Amino acid sequence: MKRFTLKSKNFGLVILTVDDEDAHLLRNHVWTCSGSTTPQIARRFGQIVTCLSHVIVNAPSGHRVVHKNGCQLDFRKENLEIKAVKNAKAALA
Repeated sequence: MKRFTLKSKNFGLVILTVDDEDAHLLRNHVWTCSGSTTPQIARRFGQIVTCLSHVIVNAPSGHRVVHKNGCQLDFRKENLEIKAVKNAKAALA
């Protein structure tokens, strides 16, 4: 297990937890922390925003990833679960 620290305007310093085999995903890209009530960790390529949780579990388009233990900063695979959504608007929530 590895821990990484990100700076956020809304949340100050946040500490992410990832599995050892996923640590390279954080080291090789620029990730940002945003959100108003809960931190969202994502990267941007032009207009495309990709959440870290989706990258780690390779979630298909139109699905969302749930943090089983409720901690939005715990990105260990055992804590992430892919959920199908019924419509496109719900996938963005």
